[in-house]
This record gives sequence, C-alpha cells and structure tokens, in this order.
Amino acid sequence: MYGYYGLTEANMIDRSIGGKFITPIQLIQFAFCLFIAGTELVMNVSSGGGCGSNNYVILFMLFNYMILTA
Repeated sequence: MYGYYGLTEANMIDRSIGGKFITPIQLIQFAFCLFIAGTELVMNVSSGGGCGSNNYVILFMLFNYMILTA
C-alpha cells in the first residue's frame, strides 16, 4: 500500500491503476488478521496457554484491527 502511494506521489504510476483495489485488499487483510487473532485467543484460553501468547496483546490486536476495519 505504501509503495503504491509513494509511486503515485512521485508521479511514476497513474492513480487510477490500483487505487480502487487498495481499500478492498486492506479490508481482506484486516478480516484475515481478525480471524487469526481471534483463533489464537480462543486456542490460548481453551488450552490454557496455546502458543504462549499473552492474552492482553491478542486483545489489543483484536481491538486495533476492529478499529481499522470500522
């Protein structure tokens, strides 16, 4: 995403080439990250430790991605 914006600001590519694809791709990325973080939280809670991730960090990630998705 940042590469695309950098190239458009430097007038190296036209904005109409990929601008309409950036938002849908980001929304798919955020949904995927929400799914993975939610899965990790469920596995962490259900198995009493999971991969050893901190539940507060996972909750922070979920909160962050929910804000970015909204």
